[in-house]
Amino acid sequence: MRFLTENNKIFNTYYKIYLENVEKQDAINKLSNFLEGGLKPYAADFVEAGEKYNVDPFLTASIAMLETGRGTAPVLTKYKNVSGKYDSSTKTHYAYSNVKDSVYDQARFLRQNYLNRGLTTFSDIGAKYAPAGAANDPKGTNKDWPINVAKFYSQATNGSTQLIAAGQFDPSITPASGEEEAPESQGPEGALQKITAGLNMIKKAATGT
Repeated sequence: MRFLTENNKIFNTYYKIYLENVEKQDAINKLSNFLEGGLKPYAADFVEAGEKYNVDPFLTASIAMLETGRGTAPVLTKYKNVSGKYDSSTKTHYAYSNVKDSVYDQARFLRQNYLNRGLTTFSDIGAKYAPAGAANDPKGTNKDWPINVAKFYSQATNGSTQLIAAGQFDPSITPASGEEEAPESQGPEGALQKITAGLNMIKKAATGT
């Protein structure tokens, strides 16, 4: 499964090495274990919406967890809204007929208005998605949106427990001086070698160790 374009800045290595080498059901299982409250039954919808719109389902699910208070806030229970989309003209959240429609609309919205416009880091997305000082940010919490989404993403993907600084997770790293890439081999052993090497790169980038 391929969810983002090749030139994105966040988690590209994770998509290419992990998501493209596991079964769809594995991704659904990971999200099912991650999602809470009223979001939990929709793991498959996050994955399928991600496939349809070429958007990482772990990103959309992480945003949903934050925006809905882990699946318990009225924005979900009352409005069936997973994204927290807000209509400033009516000063209320957008209402959906069902949660599945909101999941798909969230993926479409991110692809059309963010990823296609080059906004591919937590900080870049957050600056537009939840700008600090917005009318619907009376408590001034929007400034923490990128790091909070990054925290959920790390949890969803079984990544580092350390918070990822907004916009600083860059898996397109090269081996440090003195480290050599293992020679590639063909067949299943080669694929496993690539997966292991990529996951080690991700861990190193996330933890700094």
